[in-house]
Amino acid sequence: MQQALNQIKPELRQWIKDAVTEVLINTISVVLVKLKDEIIAAYSITKSEAYVSSVKLAMEHMIRYFGPQMEIGKIGVKELEGFLGYLMKGAPKGYRVYYRTLKAVFNVAINWGYISINPFTKIKIPKRQLNKAEYPTLEELEKIINQLRTKCLKLGTSKKRIEGYELIIDIIITAYFTGLRINELLNLRWINIDFKSGFVVVGDSKFITKGRNQRSVPMIDKIKELLENRAQNKQDKNDFVFRTKSGKRFTKDYVSKTFKKVCREIGLDEGIRFHSNRVAFASMLAGKGVSLYHIMEMMGHKNLSVTARYSVLNKENLKESIQVLNMEVK
Repeated sequence: MQQALNQIKPELRQWIKDAVTEVLINTISVVLVKLKDEIIAAYSITKSEAYVSSVKLAMEHMIRYFGPQMEIGKIGVKELEGFLGYLMKGAPKGYRVYYRTLKAVFNVAINWGYISINPFTKIKIPKRQLNKAEYPTLEELEKIINQLRTKCLKLGTSKKRIEGYELIIDIIITAYFTGLRINELLNLRWINIDFKSGFVVVGDSKFITKGRNQRSVPMIDKIKELLENRAQNKQDKNDFVFRTKSGKRFTKDYVSKTFKKVCREIGLDEGIRFHSNRVAFASMLAGKGVSLYHIMEMMGHKNLSVTARYSVLNKENLKESIQVLNMEVK
């Protein structure tokens, strides 16, 4: 067989090999639920917990639409267009993320020899308008903190509840002035705090960051003082920084929902959420003329284009910039 192939022109020989490969692939009947289980098992080892959760959710949407026993080799462009229409209707704000995630999953399926073509590459989704990201100003941050302190002073509030509010206050302030993600904050241990050098080390053998890169973020005096106060109650260097005296830790959902609830109570823009504190950190630095490269390093981004999206100049910065024209126009 090999001798006969060697006598055939290279182009024809490659065509025969590709055809045989495709026939072999088509004999493999991999269904969606099998792909989901295998991809989750593989990613649980190599990817972050957050990314694994997003893959699981995206695959569940696909299984809900096509059924668990749908063979992935039978999902073509026509079928995907129907599925994307279903996603756009059911998840108008998140369907683009699902599209990107599933496209990556099907690329893995190609690498595993389950399919020969990724149908997601044949689909183009409409581009969306990128609106300016909202974030709380320093004045609004103060209002958020005051609202939480007011809850602490409310008659009948238990000591346990007060301690919880005080913990969330510290988490919010640290997020605002370090740019750390919520998962990074909640997994921060005292061993990651270097008071002597003035840096917070994000990421270690026990916690993998979203970008899978360890980074060091300098502390301003306010954050150093806040953490020194919290350190008075630490018992071990491996203890979590943000926990109650009894050792309780809040989930990211609880912290996010509490923050959002307070923002609504004081009438802040609906677009502001916990992640907006990270946007505020980058935007404040950019507004003060800090190098985008330095901001990128502190934020843990892999390229400047991502950092540029986070570094939103506020209207006051823009007004100051345009004043240079006043000197030219009489």
